[in-house]
Formats: sequence, structure tokens, C-alpha cells
Amino acid sequence: MSSAPDLRPILEDLLRLAMADAPGFSNRQVDQIQLEYITNPYGRQPPHVLVFPDGRVERMTSFQLPVPGYAANVVAVELLGYPSQPPTPTQLASVAALGAQVRQTLSGKIGFTGNADLITAATAGADADRPAFMSPDALRMVQPEKSPAAAMSPSKVQDIFDILGTPSDRRDPLAPGSIFNTVNNIRNNTAVVMRQLFKAPGVRDVERLVVVSSHDSFKPEPEDASAFSIDALRKADIRLGMTDFRGHYLIAKDGTLVAGRDLETIGNCWPGKNEKAIQIVIAGNGKNPTREQRETLFLYAAAMRKHYERPIHANVREIIFADQLLGIDPLGVMKDELANPRVIDADVPSGKGQNQRAAV
Repeated sequence: MSSAPDLRPILEDLLRLAMADAPGFSNRQVDQIQLEYITNPYGRQPPHVLVFPDGRVERMTSFQLPVPGYAANVVAVELLGYPSQPPTPTQLASVAALGAQVRQTLSGKIGFTGNADLITAATAGADADRPAFMSPDALRMVQPEKSPAAAMSPSKVQDIFDILGTPSDRRDPLAPGSIFNTVNNIRNNTAVVMRQLFKAPGVRDVERLVVVSSHDSFKPEPEDASAFSIDALRKADIRLGMTDFRGHYLIAKDGTLVAGRDLETIGNCWPGKNEKAIQIVIAGNGKNPTREQRETLFLYAAAMRKHYERPIHANVREIIFADQLLGIDPLGVMKDELANPRVIDADVPSGKGQNQRAAV
């Protein structure tokens, strides 16, 4: 049997995530560890932690980022196995060690969810030889444990670091720069909102995001608020000869993302830029988008970049702040490092045009 795995780096990063509610700790909100048994790890993003058949425990995806297919508030731990075979004793020993140390170090902060037998292994030990262990009936999700939201004080954080023997250079919060770190400073549980916000077409290829206003930028906005509704705009587009609302989404004045035409259908917002595009219409003339509209646009673009993880172009027509919210570089590509959430709360500058920049 191999020696017990060194779990200290995993515990340290779990600690730094769990302390997100303490001063100076602003990272993805995590309150559950999801345990799953897999036999085919290919063709998808790796979990946060992978437990090999020989009991090795390896870090995979950064703890700062959610793993597609899992809820945004979990750390995904997967046991790699073989079809029709249960986890090995060494894997169960590693899961038991991880569970024991997590419950000791982060008591009341992190719960367990996922496969019922693996939760038993993590919380009370499990016998792989017992009848029905890892049977098909057991391969089900269980309700997450209820974890109290009480915060640990910074001094308690340092005490736990002392117990783990964490070097001083690893006692800082996880490094900033992740889009999820950025948006978590805007609104609580934003990572969850982002994962629900973006939906990719099932078949149609997408290479760009197109953003336009619902009304002409050189005309005053209508005083009647109903003029900005999806129904009113759909009727106006049909009068122009279109078959439906021109875009895939409308961002209403209150920031609500309203579904328009089906994502599998090509939009009709910008001749020459309709193919391979998701198209968003901003309610208004683009001169004074509301704070809520700016926030939704910023979050949508961030979620879209994360989903594709390849260069996505953006085309914007006369929307104040849009180039900064989307992080558009000189080649028209959206970049995480250029997206600026500070303009969400910025005052609208004098002058016109989407390239106006706020003094932030």
C-alpha cells in the first residue's frame, strides 16, 4: 500500500477559499466538496482534485474556477476507476484522509455532496467488500450537508495555517486576476449567476459577440417605458420585414437578460456580422446604459469568454462603456485582463460614442 498522500496543499487552498468572508479574502465562494467516481475522464475539463487508483491525490483545475458540469459553489473531487469496478482500498483511504482533515480543519465551513458511498468514506469510513457498495442504486446524488455560514476571524485563519505548517508566502489569498475574483467583488454569489447566465448554441458555431442598442443613437429615447419591452421591439422588427426580434437577447433597463430569437437561429442586428454571432440588444439608445445593464453585459461577456476559452471577437455599435466592459483589444478580441468592471458604477461622460472612456 502506498504511503498516505500529502494533502497539505489542498487543505491550504481550501482554507483560503473557505475564508472568503474574512477581511482580505475575496475568492470564489465554496461550501461543498463533491465526490464522484468516474471511468472516462476524457473530453471534458478535469476536476479540481483527481484521486488515482493507487491512492495518489493530484490537483488539476484551479480551485478559483468552477468546473463545467458542477455547481459553482463546489470543489470537484473525482476518483478515477475502471468500468464495473469499485474504488480501490487506497483510493478510499485517500478519500477518508481528505475527509477527516477537511472536517478537522474546516469544521462548519465545508460540507460533502455527491456519491453517497464516497461521502460515507469521507465522513465515517467505508468497506469496499460490503454488499451493494457502489451499486447502481448507490450512484446517486445526495442532498448537500448544511454548513453554517459563520465566518472565521483572520487570527483563526493564521492559527490553522500554523497547524498546517504553511509557509508565509502561501498565507495570502489566492492571487487576483481570475474573472471570478473580479466579479465576486461586485455581487455575492456572482459565479453562480454567471454559470446560469451564458448558454451556448448546441450546433451553431460562435466566433463573436455583437452588441447594439434597441433605438437609434442619434434620437432621444422614448418616454414610454413599454417601448423597450421585448414584445414592442419584436413588433417593430416584424414591421421592418424580419420574422422575429432581431437579437438573441435583450438587456432590459433593469439588467434582466430577456431571451429573444432561438440561439440556433442567426440574428439580424448587423449586416455582415450576423453569421457565427450571439447578438445582444441593449434597451435604449446606447448613450446612457443603466448600471444594471452594464453589470449584466460585463458578466455575460465574462461567462462567454470562460465557456469558449478561445479568442472571441466583439462588435459594438454606439454603446457607451461597452468596449471597456467587454475588454476589447485593438484586434477586436475580448480579453479577461482588459475587461474593466469599475465602469459599471462610473458616471456617464459628456460626449457621444461607444469609445468614450470613464475616468476610473
